[in-house]
Amino acid sequence: MAVIGDHVDVGVLDWSQTFFDRQLEKEVVTGQTIGDEGRVLIRVLDGGKAKVQESAGAGADVFYGIALKDTLSLLTMPLVDSKTIPAAAPYRIQLDRTNLVGAMGATTVWVYDVTAGAAFSSVNEVAGAGAVLNTNQYYVNYTLGQITFFSARAGHVLLVQYRYNMTAAERQLRFQENGVNLGGSDSLAQCGVGIGPGEVYTLYYDTSQDYSALPVIYTGAAGMPTADTTSTITIGRTISVPSATDPFLGFELYPPA
Repeated sequence: MAVIGDHVDVGVLDWSQTFFDRQLEKEVVTGQTIGDEGRVLIRVLDGGKAKVQESAGAGADVFYGIALKDTLSLLTMPLVDSKTIPAAAPYRIQLDRTNLVGAMGATTVWVYDVTAGAAFSSVNEVAGAGAVLNTNQYYVNYTLGQITFFSARAGHVLLVQYRYNMTAAERQLRFQENGVNLGGSDSLAQCGVGIGPGEVYTLYYDTSQDYSALPVIYTGAAGMPTADTTSTITIGRTISVPSATDPFLGFELYPPA
């Protein structure tokens, strides 16, 4: 289910909307671990058997399915904020969360100027608020959850898509405690896999990308679905765009390669 009142306790996948053609149990590649449900899995030949591991976001990925297991280590959450740049200096917005994931050059933040009808390019992110010297530049303070813009953007309405690090208290509030006997799949070096065709609604995705045009979804590093075309390996197409009221990314899942 979607987030209601800024609270969700259903795990990474929204099971009120997610479905798969088949659900299987597959062995995990020797030495590999699957972080959480919702990770993109690829097929790898290991010891003469076809096993699975998280995608690497490379052209050599052979897509297999989506990980189905207990949410044991989810530390970050996506969020979409709607904000307006103040009319006066320092032209800085405060996001609803602090301690953002990412850094300059490795950002997970996507900023869309609704007023101008265009997204900011990450190549115009600068290293300090004082370095914002033209209309296209911006500065992200990842610790404080603040973004500073040039004066010409004053009054513009924004959508900001990002990931942030949850506190321990928030993780417990959102996802509650796991039962004492969970985690058996790790002990057995196995993982449940959802195989397409199907539809996936997930909180685990690349927030640095623009999904508004319903793009194709590719394998990403650390098992992350993304609209970044670096890997060239397609796994589906976007059918639901993250928003300020519902941070889940929905995509149609293709059958395995």
